[in-house]
Amino acid sequence: MLVFIAILLSTSQVLAKFRGFKDPIFPQYPNDMKSIPFRLGSMTPYHPPDKTCVAIRCHCTVRHGAKYPKEDVQTEISGLNFIQEYLNARYKDENALNALPKENREAILKIMKWVNKTSSKSAKEINQHGLQTMYKLGSRWNSRLLNIVTSIESEKDIEFNSAIEDRCVLSGQEFLRGFLKIQKGKDSTVIEIPLAKVPKKGDHRIKLDKGKPEVKEPKVKKPDEEEVEIKFFNKVCPQETCYLREKIVKLLFPSDDEWETWRNEITSARIRAMYMACANSYVYDYSNEEEGHAWCHVFDIDDIIMFENMHDYQYYIKNGYNDIKTKNYGHPMMRDILGFLDKKDTEKFKLFASHTSNCLSLITGFRMFEDKDKLSLKNMTEGDKMSNRKWKSSLLGNYACNIMVVVYECENANYEISEEEEVSIFLNETPLEMVFENEITCTQCPIDAVKNLIIQLLKDTPTDEELKEYENLQKGKIVQEKIGETSISESSVKT
Repeated sequence: MLVFIAILLSTSQVLAKFRGFKDPIFPQYPNDMKSIPFRLGSMTPYHPPDKTCVAIRCHCTVRHGAKYPKEDVQTEISGLNFIQEYLNARYKDENALNALPKENREAILKIMKWVNKTSSKSAKEINQHGLQTMYKLGSRWNSRLLNIVTSIESEKDIEFNSAIEDRCVLSGQEFLRGFLKIQKGKDSTVIEIPLAKVPKKGDHRIKLDKGKPEVKEPKVKKPDEEEVEIKFFNKVCPQETCYLREKIVKLLFPSDDEWETWRNEITSARIRAMYMACANSYVYDYSNEEEGHAWCHVFDIDDIIMFENMHDYQYYIKNGYNDIKTKNYGHPMMRDILGFLDKKDTEKFKLFASHTSNCLSLITGFRMFEDKDKLSLKNMTEGDKMSNRKWKSSLLGNYACNIMVVVYECENANYEISEEEEVSIFLNETPLEMVFENEITCTQCPIDAVKNLIIQLLKDTPTDEELKEYENLQKGKIVQEKIGETSISESSVKT
């Protein structure tokens, strides 16, 4: 009874705040005889919209769902266990904990309750949270593209492509289960998920073509993503002078007798491990939030933004506008989209289950989120010049990031099907506004206009002069690397 009364009270509060509906704006008709069919009172025939469209086929590029971290990161996170063990032993007596200032007490208590779930599964495997995210994503697209789902008659209407890694294959399968509403023991249009096609040699739609343009002799040695990330972090947080080091030591070890001992234990590497423990905690299911996100509480929002900058710089170098090579990694997938739009008899649903690099490379290929100033180690670590940058991997390359290209068939008010189809492109479920000549914009645009737009983007390739300059630049970097290696080798011999 009390529950019922509470519901009534909450409902009445909502109704009390409601002020009514806002009148819609109806079309205005001219004051001439052509408006007769629209001015017949209750005998006026129903006039449908000028255009009614239904989705008939779609092309989707999607990143896999959340995964367990790679093995070395798991090891680094597990290396924080000894800090937790020390805190649990030191503050076994609650009186000692309660005697601390509030800020220290709250952070320490959370770490004492921390539960490390990162090492419970194999490295880089998709976790339960990731699988659920992919299924829910497929379900939401089902509700928006139901006409396509109901038109699928068999597995032949679906082309399922995937990177070779299990996390991508499983993500694609879960997406398709949600999209097609496949459930065991229940009727479904498609009974089984089609087998995933993995890229063959020379297919760069998923496996990016990182060898062009290339310098044949000697081979270009580019830093991998981890080296770029560590280079950034070491500049911001050098071992001896990292501002976070002193801050975290004072937070977790406030007693004078702890300072010297723990100051040497809280290294830059351990600070980065704390961040990785924080970041990875949001992709696991915790019944108690404190058990998961404990290490996030040794940082403040400015610290988290610094780490976000680190990720953004890493992916800008790897899949962004860093140079003439990285900015065109998305071209093979763009050509696939163009071919998909050209063929009306193609599969009704084409899926690519892939990686962060595929989402970002396609976004870069579309020339979206390009900042006026190139991101560099200097402007990303000194000052706040790039704080309002467009390039944000948190928003663009997150788990399950997706780019959906939807083709529509439209009919006019007389129920006549238009010969020209229309297209919408969605980024993370949000329709993109396409801009054409004379500032004409649309989110659902004529298919020929979209194809021409993609063709124009594909023509944005480096000139012969730019390629030559790029190759010479790479050769120069190799020489510098070799000089550095020689210097290190000679110093080692002298030592």
